[in-house]
Amino acid sequence: MFIKKEDYSLKVKAICIIGMILYKVILDYSFVKWIAPVFSYYMRLQYIANNNKVIISYVLLLIVLVITEFNEKRFSDVFMAVELIVMYIPMLSLYAYSDRSTAFMLVITISYCIQEAIIRLSRTVCADKEIVVSGSASICLEISILALIGGAMLYSLINYGTGSLAAMDLMNVYSIREGVGYSFPFSYIIPWVFKVVCVFVIVLGMYRKQIILFLVGFIPQFYLYLIYANKSTLFSLGLVILVYFLYSRWDIIKTLVYGLAGMTLASGVFYSVTGNIYPISLMVRRTLFVPATIKFSYYDFFKENGLLYFADNSIGKLFGVTSKYTMEAPKLIASYLGVPDSHCNSGYWGDAYANYGMAGVVIFSVILVLIVLLVERISKGVPTKVVYPILIILFYYLNDSALLTWLLGGGAGLVIVFIWLLKNATGDEVNLCFKSIKE
Repeated sequence: MFIKKEDYSLKVKAICIIGMILYKVILDYSFVKWIAPVFSYYMRLQYIANNNKVIISYVLLLIVLVITEFNEKRFSDVFMAVELIVMYIPMLSLYAYSDRSTAFMLVITISYCIQEAIIRLSRTVCADKEIVVSGSASICLEISILALIGGAMLYSLINYGTGSLAAMDLMNVYSIREGVGYSFPFSYIIPWVFKVVCVFVIVLGMYRKQIILFLVGFIPQFYLYLIYANKSTLFSLGLVILVYFLYSRWDIIKTLVYGLAGMTLASGVFYSVTGNIYPISLMVRRTLFVPATIKFSYYDFFKENGLLYFADNSIGKLFGVTSKYTMEAPKLIASYLGVPDSHCNSGYWGDAYANYGMAGVVIFSVILVLIVLLVERISKGVPTKVVYPILIILFYYLNDSALLTWLLGGGAGLVIVFIWLLKNATGDEVNLCFKSIKE
């Protein structure tokens, strides 16, 4: 499962391609054997055999694998691999074994190929260029982090006290969420803190081997989970630590694909042997197949009923666009899927289609890959052990977030600024806790 680092080569690419195909085979088997039989009642996760789509799914997978590079030394390649593993391949499995839209799957594949083409072109046009910040920004960075964490903690303490360990039982999270909330500007600040700021500080603490700095990120993250019971808050705690140590020793792309394939199969076998559905429900159904079915459902609903044209977000409000629907998209799709008490946020592909159709999927994909390339340029010179764990967690959130929401409310824009501020005047050092280090 854990594969040692080595220079990028055809051998590395072949290992990654084999891993991606194996991962899809295991996902396919998991869906047919365990997910559909147990969860067919939930969000339309039914098994509907379609041999033609099974063949098409593997043809599409081979196409994207051939054009994809898997060089872990380039963040853009790591991002594309994560997009394949977390978003694209689960959608291919659902497309093949739940008879979903060929047109939508094809436009997503085309968009992915365009992203790869832009990355290749950027390496020709802008090879080895980096964006340099003039002047040290350590004080600004640390004041910003402390102000955000302190503000979120103070607001939460005043309004909700010390929290409750009842949140450690994941079956209680939905009832806890009903009793909490936050008003502007904390509707932005608190998600920023638990999605990116605390993760940022945790990684810096591990990198500097400073337990105090680590705890400055860890304790607020855990406390905010006890208050707001957002499962991603707890999940990101474990994931960022895991990714940090995996990247420190092993090739992150190969380890992610083979590791996730192994965990998917192991959770299914565990269910077959023990009857305990929880691991496969959380790691496979919720993490991979639920986001995939939500994306397809956005396409199905808005293709049939008409697009939003950004009526639900600030772009539409700016241009006076009004929605024809009485509810926002996440609640609409929740009702459409038969879970009206839920809030079905889509990843950026589903949201892009809901707002601007097939053209939106392509346009949003281009915008995203340009952001990825910007981050790659800005972070050049910052140690990859610092940057990659933070960014992998950040881009993972795209599986459940609209692009604009991810940039603003999801904290992506804030992380880009933080990475920018990490760099000092020469651009080849970073300043962490008032101490400069070289990569």
